[in-house]
Amino acid sequence: VRSDMRVLILYNPISGTGDSKVRAAELAGRLDDVAFPDGRKLEATTLPTRLEPTESWLDPVLLAGIDLLVVVGGDGAMRLAADAAIRCRTPVYHFPGGTENLFAREYGMRAEVDCLRAAIAQGVPVDVDVFRLDGSLGLICASVGLDAEIIRDLDAHRSGSITHLSYLAPIVRQALRWRRDPPRLGVAVDGVPLIEESPGLMLVANSPQYALRLDPIHHANPSDGLLDVGHFPAQGLLGLLHWVLRFRRRSQFRTGGARVAAGSSVTIEADRPVHAQLDGDLLPGAPRSSYRLQIEPSAFQVLPPPVRE
Repeated sequence: VRSDMRVLILYNPISGTGDSKVRAAELAGRLDDVAFPDGRKLEATTLPTRLEPTESWLDPVLLAGIDLLVVVGGDGAMRLAADAAIRCRTPVYHFPGGTENLFAREYGMRAEVDCLRAAIAQGVPVDVDVFRLDGSLGLICASVGLDAEIIRDLDAHRSGSITHLSYLAPIVRQALRWRRDPPRLGVAVDGVPLIEESPGLMLVANSPQYALRLDPIHHANPSDGLLDVGHFPAQGLLGLLHWVLRFRRRSQFRTGGARVAAGSSVTIEADRPVHAQLDGDLLPGAPRSSYRLQIEPSAFQVLPPPVRE
């Protein structure tokens, strides 16, 4: 019976500057000397991502006896690998290499070999929630409206790697466009209406993490079996700026205006077709006027590092 621990390091061969294969190989080499008190050793191998569905190339590898999947990349890479890890009940560690790395931030995972070593040697796998947006897997958050349009704009104009500065022009363009005619949204949580035909910012969160550390729904918990919904009404640019400043100060819920609720399912209706974003990526396909989200409690195993003293 095999007793050694097998780790698979997944990387995107065409991401970033093109050195991801070298980084993954170096990481595997630095893990090979990990040993456990009971005599077990660690065997690390690497695997590039592919364009085909993960059922055809990742599931078979995980089911062949992988004890831990290490995903090198950003939140998009995590979402790509998560479905296979859920199906195969394989714990995951995120070795962050993207712009925001919200998943890694949530669980204290860092792009440091010592942090990964500590997770392997001392960490305990935990079950956390995921959700589906019309069937597509989400780990952190989803929304429709302004931030989805910013991501669509960025995708249309990007060239090369994305930095925080890459978002500046799309934010300006879409905020000016949104000011003229914002969509009106209706949201129901577990069938109970939260808002009806109201313009503003709307976010569905499985985690408190959000871009630029704004964290609009900072009380969200990825282990409570619930999706947290927040709607922040705004008509123009001043209204948007008002909420951004309150997000920074964590004062968005201290006075009236924001509407919040939590539940296992969320339905979003818009007065026109709108795009949706999922963990910072544009949801593929044409914009729609209706979306549904559903929580899947304790469906995903992650291996966080031990908490620093």
